[in-house]
Amino acid sequence: MQRKVFPERANWRAKAEEYGFPFHTAGGEIYWDETVAWSFTLREIEEDLEAPTAELEQMCLAFVGSAIGQDSILRQLDIPESHWPLI
Repeated sequence: MQRKVFPERANWRAKAEEYGFPFHTAGGEIYWDETVAWSFTLREIEEDLEAPTAELEQMCLAFVGSAIGQDSILRQLDIPESHWPLI
């Protein structure tokens, strides 16, 4: 994995807001930082990222499966009760 640094575009905040991304800055701190990116080799992607990502996806799906119908979990997730029937 290689960290790459780029110059900040002069108008990126305005462009982000134009595309409906107004939360690029939160509490005075930049949330979206386009001055740094990461470059991966194909091996890193296939061997170091894909398997853990698939495992996390399965964990999330299992959690959602167990959360459905459990009022206490839906409350912890701050899902409005009016949306529970949709879930």
